[in-house]
Amino acid sequence: MKLELKKIKVFERSSEETTCFHAVLYVDGKLAAACSNNGKGGMTDVSFHNSAIKNEIEKYCIQNPVVNVFNGKTIAFHGVDVRVDELLIEYQMKKTLQKRQKTAFVLHDNKKQDSPYVIHSLLEMNFPMYIMMENKKNRSVLRQQIKLFREKGYTVMNTNIDYKRLDSND
Repeated sequence: MKLELKKIKVFERSSEETTCFHAVLYVDGKLAAACSNNGKGGMTDVSFHNSAIKNEIEKYCIQNPVVNVFNGKTIAFHGVDVRVDELLIEYQMKKTLQKRQKTAFVLHDNKKQDSPYVIHSLLEMNFPMYIMMENKKNRSVLRQQIKLFREKGYTVMNTNIDYKRLDSND
């Protein structure tokens, strides 16, 4: 079962204890529910369009809980609201990644057991990445830097690096 949020609108100014947002939940490509949180600390509200899809998703979330580690303890969350929150967090992390990678190497420490979207380090650059990719000498510098990061156990999360071009000798 594929769960995804679409039409996501985050209201930063209204977010106090939780993220204030509105979104639509799709299941296997079909509209399933409206989701929202008022940002005041309460749970995310998931309003299903019919009871059959609600039962199906609830059963899926019970069988496939969201698992988090807090202070060394593993906790499983079975609620649909928590699953929606995780999808929202993933969306926000991807958005942050897209923004930060324009002018920095965005790094994920492979030794840490976090979501693959968690940014552990940034190495700011003097020029935007697209300019660095334009000339052969700069690509060589990028290639060497990426090699060093990998040797230290980091994954370079930048999706704006053309690795084929980086590895070529043009």
